[in-house]
Amino acid sequence: WSINQYKIAQLAYREGRTLRRLPRYLPFDEDLAWVVGLYLAEGNSSPKQLMFAGHIDEIETTERLKKFFAERFHSEYFMAKRTEKGVQHYFSNKIATQFFGNLCPGDARTKKIPEIYMHAEDSIIISLLKGMFDGDGCWHEDGDSTKASYCSVSIQLAEDYRQLLMSLGIPEAITSTAPHEYNIC
Repeated sequence: WSINQYKIAQLAYREGRTLRRLPRYLPFDEDLAWVVGLYLAEGNSSPKQLMFAGHIDEIETTERLKKFFAERFHSEYFMAKRTEKGVQHYFSNKIATQFFGNLCPGDARTKKIPEIYMHAEDSIIISLLKGMFDGDGCWHEDGDSTKASYCSVSIQLAEDYRQLLMSLGIPEAITSTAPHEYNIC
């Protein structure tokens, strides 16, 4: 600790407050992979908070995010309604913001899957892909068959998603449905 940090801690102790400390290491596990996937699909950050776009009916996703950020980052949560059915989930924590901003830099058009996930164990890759699919994936009914597709405005993110599917032995195809929109089916 620096001298200033030590003085802040002493003052907090004298006033009966405790300083919230984050763990030195975050587990590289399925929960983190799912949140990283959702961040790649629906997230962005500002200097002091993370934001995830979502649908008002996605209660399970909201609760899972709240639990993750409360346990791993001691982060405060609030929700802002943006449209009739769309919401934004905010997590106020500078360290979480820096972590996700450094792990997944860029905006919607330039995001890519972090290199560490491109070579992870299958269970980690599956969780990452599930998080991405929960954000930008959908199911299509076509007669007797059902097809899954993942859509992104980032060609690099779509290519990375395709590569991870292939590494799991899942056949896929990339199509472009509009300028700067790429689907993986």
